[in-house]
Amino acid sequence: MSAVERSQDEACGAVLALRPAGPNDRGFVVSLALESFARLGDYDRILGGWFDHADVVTSIATVDGSPVGYVLWAFVAPTDDAPLRPVADIVGLGVSAEWRRAGIGRALLDRALLQARTAAASVRAERAALSVAEDNVAARSFFERAGFVPKPSEDTRYPRGQRCLRLVKPL
Repeated sequence: MSAVERSQDEACGAVLALRPAGPNDRGFVVSLALESFARLGDYDRILGGWFDHADVVTSIATVDGSPVGYVLWAFVAPTDDAPLRPVADIVGLGVSAEWRRAGIGRALLDRALLQARTAAASVRAERAALSVAEDNVAARSFFERAGFVPKPSEDTRYPRGQRCLRLVKPL
Protein backbone atom coordinates (compact mmCIF):
# COMPACT_ATOMS: atom_id res chain seq x y z
CA MET A 1 0.00 0.00 0.00
CA SER A 2 1.34 3.41 -0.88
CA ALA A 3 1.79 6.14 1.70
CA VAL A 4 -0.83 8.19 -0.14
CA GLU A 5 -3.97 6.65 -1.59
CA ARG A 6 -5.97 8.62 -4.13
CA SER A 7 -9.40 8.41 -5.65
CA GLN A 8 -11.26 10.85 -7.85
CA ASP A 9 -14.92 11.75 -7.58
CA GLU A 10 -16.11 11.70 -11.18
CA ALA A 11 -18.96 14.14 -10.54
CA CYS A 12 -16.98 17.03 -9.12
CA GLY A 13 -13.43 16.15 -10.13
CA ALA A 14 -12.19 16.40 -6.53
CA VAL A 15 -9.23 14.19 -5.63
CA LEU A 16 -9.38 12.45 -2.25
CA ALA A 17 -6.02 11.40 -0.80
CA LEU A 18 -5.26 9.55 2.43
CA ARG A 19 -1.84 10.05 3.95
CA PRO A 20 0.02 9.67 7.23
CA ALA A 21 -0.25 12.74 9.45
CA GLY A 22 2.74 14.96 10.00
CA PRO A 23 3.53 17.46 12.76
CA ASN A 24 1.94 20.28 10.75
CA ASP A 25 -1.43 18.46 10.83
CA ARG A 26 -1.85 18.87 14.60
CA GLY A 27 -3.62 22.22 14.27
CA PHE A 28 -6.13 20.79 11.80
CA VAL A 29 -6.87 17.77 14.02
CA VAL A 30 -7.30 19.93 17.13
CA SER A 31 -9.48 22.46 15.31
CA LEU A 32 -11.75 19.81 13.78
CA ALA A 33 -11.97 17.98 17.12
CA LEU A 34 -13.15 21.21 18.75
CA GLU A 35 -15.71 21.73 15.99
CA SER A 36 -16.96 18.15 16.05
CA PHE A 37 -16.81 17.09 19.69
CA ALA A 38 -16.97 20.21 21.89
CA ARG A 39 -20.35 19.17 23.29
CA LEU A 40 -18.75 16.02 24.73
CA GLY A 41 -15.79 17.61 26.49
CA ASP A 42 -12.40 19.14 25.84
CA TYR A 43 -11.71 16.96 22.82
CA ASP A 44 -9.42 19.52 21.23
CA ARG A 45 -7.10 18.95 24.19
CA ILE A 46 -7.81 15.21 24.42
CA LEU A 47 -7.28 14.47 20.72
CA GLY A 48 -4.31 16.83 20.66
CA GLY A 49 -2.77 14.63 23.36
CA TRP A 50 -3.54 11.49 21.38
CA PHE A 51 -2.06 13.10 18.27
CA ASP A 52 1.17 13.80 20.17
CA HIS A 53 1.43 10.25 21.54
CA ALA A 54 4.10 8.19 19.76
CA ASP A 55 1.99 5.00 19.65
CA VAL A 56 -1.03 6.60 17.98
CA VAL A 57 -1.35 6.20 14.22
CA THR A 58 -2.97 9.21 12.55
CA SER A 59 -4.11 9.47 8.94
CA ILE A 60 -5.34 12.59 7.19
CA ALA A 61 -7.85 12.78 4.34
CA THR A 62 -7.34 15.62 1.89
CA VAL A 63 -9.48 16.80 -0.98
CA ASP A 64 -7.47 18.56 -3.66
CA GLY A 65 -4.66 18.92 -1.12
CA SER A 66 -6.72 20.49 1.69
CA PRO A 67 -7.28 18.45 4.88
CA VAL A 68 -10.90 17.44 5.39
CA GLY A 69 -10.74 14.57 7.89
CA TYR A 70 -8.64 12.47 10.23
CA VAL A 71 -8.59 9.15 12.03
CA LEU A 72 -6.47 8.27 15.05
CA TRP A 73 -6.05 4.74 16.39
CA ALA A 74 -3.77 2.84 18.75
CA PHE A 75 -3.45 -0.54 20.36
CA VAL A 76 -4.65 -0.21 23.98
CA ALA A 77 -5.16 -2.57 26.88
CA PRO A 78 -8.64 -4.15 26.98
CA THR A 79 -11.13 -2.64 29.42
CA ASP A 80 -13.16 -5.79 29.98
CA ASP A 81 -12.70 -9.42 30.99
CA ALA A 82 -11.69 -10.51 27.47
CA PRO A 83 -8.33 -12.20 27.06
CA LEU A 84 -5.62 -9.73 27.92
CA ARG A 85 -4.85 -8.84 24.35
CA PRO A 86 -4.60 -5.32 23.03
CA VAL A 87 -7.52 -3.74 21.22
CA ALA A 88 -7.16 -1.54 18.15
CA ASP A 89 -9.02 1.48 19.50
CA ILE A 90 -10.26 4.12 17.06
CA VAL A 91 -9.71 7.05 19.42
CA GLY A 92 -10.88 9.74 17.02
CA LEU A 93 -12.46 10.11 13.60
CA GLY A 94 -13.65 13.42 12.26
CA VAL A 95 -14.69 14.85 8.91
CA SER A 96 -15.27 18.54 8.16
CA ALA A 97 -18.99 19.32 8.10
CA GLU A 98 -19.05 20.20 4.38
CA TRP A 99 -17.52 16.81 3.47
CA ARG A 100 -19.67 14.53 5.65
CA ARG A 101 -21.67 11.82 3.88
CA ALA A 102 -19.21 11.85 0.95
CA GLY A 103 -17.45 8.57 1.82
CA ILE A 104 -14.47 10.21 3.50
CA GLY A 105 -15.25 8.86 6.97
CA ARG A 106 -15.58 5.35 5.56
CA ALA A 107 -12.27 5.69 3.67
CA LEU A 108 -10.54 6.82 6.88
CA LEU A 109 -12.12 4.04 8.95
CA ASP A 110 -11.20 1.41 6.36
CA ARG A 111 -7.61 2.67 6.31
CA ALA A 112 -7.32 2.50 10.11
CA LEU A 113 -8.79 -1.02 10.20
CA LEU A 114 -6.44 -2.20 7.46
CA GLN A 115 -3.45 -0.74 9.32
CA ALA A 116 -4.63 -2.38 12.55
CA ARG A 117 -5.16 -5.77 10.86
CA THR A 118 -1.68 -5.56 9.34
CA ALA A 119 -0.10 -4.86 12.73
CA ALA A 120 -2.41 -7.07 14.83
CA ALA A 121 -0.38 -10.27 14.65
CA SER A 122 2.66 -8.63 16.22
CA VAL A 123 0.66 -7.73 19.35
CA ARG A 124 -1.92 -10.56 19.19
CA ALA A 125 -4.86 -8.15 18.85
CA GLU A 126 -8.14 -9.69 17.70
CA ARG A 127 -10.62 -6.82 17.71
CA ALA A 128 -11.15 -3.15 17.07
CA ALA A 129 -13.22 -0.92 19.31
CA LEU A 130 -14.43 2.65 19.54
CA SER A 131 -16.65 4.86 21.62
CA VAL A 132 -19.64 6.81 20.36
CA ALA A 133 -22.17 9.05 22.07
CA GLU A 134 -25.40 7.13 22.67
CA ASP A 135 -27.43 10.01 21.23
CA ASN A 136 -25.30 10.31 18.06
CA VAL A 137 -27.60 8.24 15.85
CA ALA A 138 -25.78 9.10 12.61
CA ALA A 139 -22.38 8.01 13.95
CA ARG A 140 -23.79 4.86 15.53
CA SER A 141 -25.44 3.91 12.24
CA PHE A 142 -22.21 4.66 10.32
CA PHE A 143 -20.13 2.41 12.59
CA GLU A 144 -22.76 -0.35 12.67
CA ARG A 145 -22.85 -0.39 8.84
CA ALA A 146 -19.06 -0.90 9.01
CA GLY A 147 -19.60 -4.03 11.14
CA PHE A 148 -19.20 -2.65 14.66
CA VAL A 149 -21.68 -3.93 17.23
CA PRO A 150 -22.59 -2.53 20.64
CA LYS A 151 -20.79 -4.17 23.53
CA PRO A 152 -22.63 -4.42 26.83
CA SER A 153 -20.67 -2.53 29.44
CA GLU A 154 -20.92 -0.43 32.51
CA ASP A 155 -22.36 3.06 32.33
CA THR A 156 -19.59 5.04 30.64
CA ARG A 157 -19.82 8.77 30.10
CA TYR A 158 -18.02 11.51 28.22
CA PRO A 159 -16.45 14.34 30.26
CA ARG A 160 -19.62 16.46 29.95
CA GLY A 161 -21.89 13.61 31.09
CA GLN A 162 -23.31 12.17 27.85
CA ARG A 163 -23.65 8.40 27.82
CA CYS A 164 -20.96 6.66 25.82
CA LEU A 165 -21.37 3.32 24.04
CA ARG A 166 -18.51 0.96 23.16
CA LEU A 167 -18.71 -0.72 19.78
CA VAL A 168 -16.48 -3.64 18.78
CA LYS A 169 -15.58 -5.54 15.65
CA PRO A 170 -13.28 -8.51 15.01
CA LEU A 171 -10.13 -7.60 13.13
